[in-house]
Amino acid sequence: MKSRFIVDVSVYPLSSLSMSKDISAEFTPGAIVSHGLRIGMANYFSLLGAMILWALTIWVPYINVGTTIAMATLPIAMGEGKKISPLEIFDPKYRQFMGEMFVQWGLKGMGLYMGMIFLFIPAIVLQLSWCLSELLIVDKQMNPAEALAESNKRMAGKKWIVFFGMLLTGLIIGAVGLILVLLVMGLINAAGGVNFFLGLLSFVAYFGFIVFAMAAGLGTKAYIYDTLK
Repeated sequence: MKSRFIVDVSVYPLSSLSMSKDISAEFTPGAIVSHGLRIGMANYFSLLGAMILWALTIWVPYINVGTTIAMATLPIAMGEGKKISPLEIFDPKYRQFMGEMFVQWGLKGMGLYMGMIFLFIPAIVLQLSWCLSELLIVDKQMNPAEALAESNKRMAGKKWIVFFGMLLTGLIIGAVGLILVLLVMGLINAAGGVNFFLGLLSFVAYFGFIVFAMAAGLGTKAYIYDTLK
């Protein structure tokens, strides 16, 4: 029994074991915010390109399903530190998960609806419990039921940490948005009204903020998923 234990442990490098332990120890709301923003901002321009391509092709039947699944599961590669290509969203592999994703979204929607009937708190708990299910379907090729169960298992004991991490991220996104609004409004008031330049500036600021919010959200999810593997 002793020798078997030694062999099993030796399969894993000591550096990998210690790294996993360190990551688990620092899984806090603050770590979720800092690492999530770092991952998101590192992929900002790639996500900008992906979002533009997604918006331009959202009207194309069937293709739009694959691109939407791709956008939702980009945190898989982001968490691994891989460079994201905007053209990645057109990879045919994402369309192969159309059925599983539809079933999973349907099951999740019904569960959340039931949670809302019981005064919303159960719905919040379920949303946190199942937040990794889309990623597990694509990354681990799980069926919808397996993905929901595995997500719930990985989130066990981590829900409050993830909740406050996401809440802090949301507050930061809101603060950045408020600052941008105040700056643009200040410029408009100083100019005595909206002109072409300020209109263009407002559009760029708004679109840039939308991408920032998306990058922060996906980066946060990427860190959570990669840490809880």
